[in-house]
Amino acid sequence: MPEQVDISTLLTRASISIDPEESSDERIGRLEREYAEHRFEIVKGYALFFGVLAAIVVVGGLCAYEGIFDASASADTKRWAQTTLSALFAGSITFILGQKTAKKA
Repeated sequence: MPEQVDISTLLTRASISIDPEESSDERIGRLEREYAEHRFEIVKGYALFFGVLAAIVVVGGLCAYEGIFDASASADTKRWAQTTLSALFAGSITFILGQKTAKKA
């Protein structure tokens, strides 16, 4: 009687799968679904990006007004506004430099 070989121990970084053959109609449907999912993810990414960008602009504008231009603002208000502005500025610069230095995969 031959010994049984456990394939899972031999193939530690690979996988084996057996799938039924895909008909042309199934392939077309799968490709259309994948395209629609991909397009949705791109639109969602842009919507999220521009939403966050709009929020940063609004918060930055409010902080600039309170911290720099509003003469009647109290010292505490000016302090938190200037701190928030510097955090927004530092975060933006860090993000841009991180994008420029990131490795392209």
